Amino acid sequence: MQITLSENFGVGQRGAFYETAGCLRDVIQNHLFQIVALLAMEPPVGQDYGAVQTEKGKVFKAMRPLKADDMVRGQYAGYRQEPDVAKRSDVETYCACGCSSIHGAGTACRGICARKVSSRDCD
Repeated sequence: MQITLSENFGVGQRGAFYETAGCLRDVIQNHLFQIVALLAMEPPVGQDYGAVQTEKGKVFKAMRPLKADDMVRGQYAGYRQEPDVAKRSDVETYCACGCSSIHGAGTACRGICARKVSSRDCD
């Protein structure tokens, strides 16, 4: 399974925020991992928040932790010229996380490899 979020615009007025978060924290951690969990979880016993969180938690526990070698980071040309971005910034605006294999009992997608890709200003 691969989940890709590709945007055709830069960080705009969010340069200061992006300098502290980057693509990995802003998009991969906060959004794409949630999508993976929603797609891979077993149907919850109810529709309430707690039941959904319980099933999503099982997916996260079943994932192999990512290592530095599992990731590719990059930065779009012109990022350092955006407002509030450091001239020597190494903050990623592109991040591809390799396989977070899902293992263990109780997950609908056992054995599936979940790849997450996000990029900004990608025409």
